[in-house]
Amino acid sequence: MDKQRVLAALDIIKEEVEKQEYDENIDGAVYQIYCATNCFIASEIKRIIKEEGSVTREHPEIAPLYKLFHAIIKPMKKYSKIVREREKDE
Repeated sequence: MDKQRVLAALDIIKEEVEKQEYDENIDGAVYQIYCATNCFIASEIKRIIKEEGSVTREHPEIAPLYKLFHAIIKPMKKYSKIVREREKDE
């Protein structure tokens, strides 16, 4: 996982979500990044559990994944709110 590319993607999401005029073209990209992040975290946790038998949040390989999840959750909550409001208005 290239940390710099992930952080750059998160910055783009944050900028897009915080815009007053929301670009609908970013909907799919934001959702794909969120899903890919969740899938990646889950697969890494499963891999470590398979190798070591158990895992905690403090595990050296898992802690950065939780940081990534927490970094993406704020823009995703705002994104979800925008989508809900847009659906409500329709």
